[in-house]
Amino acid sequence: MKKLLFVLCAILLCASSILSANCAVKEEENNYLIAQRESVNLHSRLKELYTGYEISIKNIYSKPVLIQSINVWDNASATVAYLSVKKSSKEAALNTISKGSSYALPTLTLSFWGALAVSPFSAAKNSLSNKKALKESEKFNKPEIKPFELKPGETYKFKTLALNKRAPSMRIIFKNPLTDENMNLEIIR
Repeated sequence: MKKLLFVLCAILLCASSILSANCAVKEEENNYLIAQRESVNLHSRLKELYTGYEISIKNIYSKPVLIQSINVWDNASATVAYLSVKKSSKEAALNTISKGSSYALPTLTLSFWGALAVSPFSAAKNSLSNKKALKESEKFNKPEIKPFELKPGETYKFKTLALNKRAPSMRIIFKNPLTDENMNLEIIR
């Protein structure tokens, strides 16, 4: 009986981990709009702390829909994200030298002298990594969103960043084309 219970628990654990791994897209819809949040792969050192998300809002109604506002929370500013992963070139060079000096005794100081020779290259590589992270973070600057109108079939997209293992939540406030009342569409984690 214990073996059967153990096997059943193991199967349920595997099934739940597989199901949660395939949830990259979260979608909400009503009769007027479809809002979709999809994760985006990052290619710089930003991926150490952050995950990128592309948010798209599509009008599926036959008439234009007026978007009043889009509120996003639990997201990170692109500038703050860049500054949190930026490293100084001096810090990178000193890190390389300290790694070399930690093996200095067993290698009869060869690792120290090698690290000293390599440290300018690690500083240059760090500078390039900083530039790549800055360029990538600029793609995730959420623009100021003023009221705008989405025509039938039109899609509005923007990108944002969030800390790893956290997804941004959002609320779209729009006017109902039939009654002119404000309505909400939300994507919560």
